[in-house]
This record gives sequence, structure tokens and C-alpha cells, in this order.
Amino acid sequence: MRHACSVYAALLTVLATSLVWTDDPVIFKGHTNHVHRVAFSPDGKRIASASWDKTIKIWDAASGQEMLTLKGHTRPVNDLAYSPDGKRIASASFDETVKLWDLSMLKP
Repeated sequence: MRHACSVYAALLTVLATSLVWTDDPVIFKGHTNHVHRVAFSPDGKRIASASWDKTIKIWDAASGQEMLTLKGHTRPVNDLAYSPDGKRIASASFDETVKLWDLSMLKP
């Protein structure tokens, strides 16, 4: 039984060391207050972030480059969601509004 336990422990060690993430993450910087929510676009090419700085930012998911800032809420933005086709974003804010944003101006 000891042999089986040591083989199992060795296997776990190998698995654990092979699962270590070695690449640096992409970092998205630009908000001036807490980020409360993030969402991937349906195609996975963009990320939207909702912030307590009253903005929504659209980012290139691969590079972390900011593509667009949506302004219009008067209080923190606490939620957002992409439409199924990725052409619009709905946002909810502590200003008691839901806004629907058109993203058609962004290049694919």
C-alpha cells in the first residue's frame, strides 16, 4: 500500500507542476475607480469592463489595448452584458438606468 501511495503522490506532484501558468497575463489599465464587471464579446475578441468611474471600456482581448470608452451614466456602472451578436452592450448603473450602447462603429 505504501508503494501505491508514493506513486500517487509523485503523480500529483507532476500534475501540479505541469499546470503552472508561465505566460504573463494581459493587463487592462485605464479605469480610474473599481472595476465591477467584465464580459467577453461573443466572438472572444473584445472585453467590456464596467467601472465605478461611471464608464464602460471596450478592450482588445489579445493586446489589452483600449478601443472605446462609453460615457453617459451619472453613477457607478455595476453590470453589463453583450447582445448575442456582439453589436450592442446593455449596462446597468446605480443611477437607476439601463443603457443600450451601439458598438457598430468598432472595426471587426
